[in-house]
Amino acid sequence: RPPPPPRAGQSAAAGAPLQAEKRAYFGYECSLMGPADVLSGHATPRLIVVFLHGLGASSSDFASVPSLLGLGAGTVGSTLWVFPQAPIGAMMMPAWWTLDVMQWMGASHNGPGA
Repeated sequence: RPPPPPRAGQSAAAGAPLQAEKRAYFGYECSLMGPADVLSGHATPRLIVVFLHGLGASSSDFASVPSLLGLGAGTVGSTLWVFPQAPIGAMMMPAWWTLDVMQWMGASHNGPGA
C-alpha cells in the first residue's frame, strides 16, 4: 500500500537531499534550493527563506548556507531557499540599490550627521 500524499507544508522527501534549480521571478534570476516535491510544485513549502547577497556578490555565494546550518530537507519540514541575483548597478557590479559613494566617504570621514 503506497504512503499517503504529503499534506500542505509537508514534504514527501523528508531527509532527502536538497535539489537546486534556477528560475526567474519578477525579472530577477533566482537560485532555488529545496526538496524535489517543493520545487516541482507537488508540495507547499512550510517555510521560505530568502537571502539577499551584498554589493558585488552573487546569488550563488549563499548556496551552501542550508547545508552549513545542517538544515536539510527533513530538518525544518519542506523549506524553500531562495537566492535572488541583484541587477548590475551604477558601480558596474551587482547591487540591490545605488550607493552614493561621495556621501558615504564624507560620513565615514566626518561622522554621521556631520
